[in-house]
Amino acid sequence: MNLEQIFELFKTKNVRRVFVKKLAPNDNSKNQLYFGGDLSVLNILPAGDVIAEQTSSEKKSKTFTRFKAPLNFFWVDKNGNIYLAPKSQLIFYPQYPEMRFSGFLSGAKWSPRELMDPNKRGREAGRILILGTTEAGEIFGYLASYHSFANRELESYTLLDSDSVLEEVAWLASSKNSETILLKELKRIHELEWIHGKRLKADGSTVVCESNPNCGGYTMEAELGITANSYAEPDFMGWEVKQYGVKKFGKNASNIVTLMTPEPDAGVYSDKGVLPFLRQFGYPDQNGRFDRQNFGGIYRYRTESRLTGLRLELLGYDTEKGKI
Repeated sequence: MNLEQIFELFKTKNVRRVFVKKLAPNDNSKNQLYFGGDLSVLNILPAGDVIAEQTSSEKKSKTFTRFKAPLNFFWVDKNGNIYLAPKSQLIFYPQYPEMRFSGFLSGAKWSPRELMDPNKRGREAGRILILGTTEAGEIFGYLASYHSFANRELESYTLLDSDSVLEEVAWLASSKNSETILLKELKRIHELEWIHGKRLKADGSTVVCESNPNCGGYTMEAELGITANSYAEPDFMGWEVKQYGVKKFGKNASNIVTLMTPEPDAGVYSDKGVLPFLRQFGYPDQNGRFDRQNFGGIYRYRTESRLTGLRLELLGYDTEKGKI
């Protein structure tokens, strides 16, 4: 398959973003694929819940914690057929530190084994891994050799800046700058004037959104073709798009802009549920609304909240050494 054919297939699978990883000779099934020295790839690839497990390191006679996150990953062959790789996962080794892509051959009815086998062509330089991600959390992967037409075609596409070893491809507009495209889209939305609140679903349909405080953001995302999701990666071609609501134009406003919505995955919230958590750490509504228990506020590092008695800690980060 050439690159144009791959991208056409991606469109049929509702792929929204495309990334490329230029493989090194050490990127193979034995050593796994190197995806960076930190957790930044989790902001790009849709992954499942991160789970910690204890493991012994061959490097040192110590026990370390490593972190795993499953991927809904599929291989694409040269004929455009799709094959699930059910054991695909990301593994973060904090003692090195390294993020690795693992399990991508296990259990798959077809995979590019020869180009990943270190005893065959798995150490061949110049290979590229092309990844397409969808709103539904699927990842489609195509592996091209150095001599492939797809590899040479990639030179004509713009690669966008990224904080990860994965480079994003401007696959829908190879000759256009992502900022220019975004500004053009925002101008188009602005010229529509008043827009009824709506939310875009994964199947492409929209539903009315009126009372939800997030309606403004959902409406703008719907106009940009972005479905409502909880992914941590940027919304549109590498850009995080935020809606800022005001009650009156021409008046200075000061509102908090939410960059992410964390949800506890341990402790009372995880073990007992939302209501026991609110009863223990919540506080009566500050506006006097009857029979209402809230939890919120601004949390600063190691400063206890007056309302909840809780404080923000950065667990796992050594402030003296500056390392995870």
